[in-house]
Amino acid sequence: MNKPEEHIIQSLLEKHALGICTPEEIAVLHEWYDAFPDKGPAFADEEEKKYWKNDIKTAVMDNIQPWKVRKINWWQIAAAAVVVVAVATFLLKPWEPEYIGVMAPKGKGVMRIELPDNSIVWLQAGSTLRYEGRHVELIDGIAGFSVVQNSDEPFTVRTVSGLNVKVLGTEFTVKALKELPDVKVYVESGAVQISDSSNANIAVLKTDQQIVYNIATHQFIQDSVHAAEEARWKTGEYTLDNAPFAELARILKDQFDTEIRYNERIMAPYRFNIRITPVSTLPQILDMLHEISGVNYTINGNHVIITGVSQ
Repeated sequence: MNKPEEHIIQSLLEKHALGICTPEEIAVLHEWYDAFPDKGPAFADEEEKKYWKNDIKTAVMDNIQPWKVRKINWWQIAAAAVVVVAVATFLLKPWEPEYIGVMAPKGKGVMRIELPDNSIVWLQAGSTLRYEGRHVELIDGIAGFSVVQNSDEPFTVRTVSGLNVKVLGTEFTVKALKELPDVKVYVESGAVQISDSSNANIAVLKTDQQIVYNIATHQFIQDSVHAAEEARWKTGEYTLDNAPFAELARILKDQFDTEIRYNERIMAPYRFNIRITPVSTLPQILDMLHEISGVNYTINGNHVIITGVSQ
């Protein structure tokens, strides 16, 4: 298997672990499995075999832990990967047989999804979630919800950090960007109940209320917000107020399918106020940041490098 193919298979294995592979991508993985040689030793010696046996056992018991780095041939890694993925899939499948994964393509705007109960989800470009019935897990990104009322089965949204949102029927948004230390939830109509990873109820939000929950400290701030204005991101319009550069960079990366490189330590102290409309272009926004905030940059195609901020 050549190098580009290695990169593709690694990416598909990561998506498979999240449960967000498309049928076409699953077919590629099956073809890869089928092409693996049936004959010949998979390991160099008994020590190599014992090493991977223990590593596979650890991976399965810990529900996929980072692999140890070791210099071996790619087809040997493939042999172990097949076993890990296959065993983990069979172990996990009975608990999550119906989860459907969705990833909104970068640079394509907001994706609108209609769930089986007719509830609507707006998924920001570059965001990922999976759902089963009225239960949603927001893996990364921003998602807005308009939930059909059903008193017999509450609608739930869970973030990777463990924050849970429980509703009967309402409109709300959950912002859980992996680059940020906080999860934000705000309500456009109705009410939601918020609980943390220990299932302790921490807040009830009503229309035009929000909570900003710090993942590390488990502390939160609850206050008022103009939710209808905040929710205009569903139409491709973003208004960032006192936002860290990490949030701005993530929005630009997803909105324009571009790569943005910057020094996190240098950019961390700065905050930005900016409005991005559906007709805004990346060069226009970068020029605005340069003129107003002194942000220096170079751009080459869809690659942007932030070189610093002029004082």
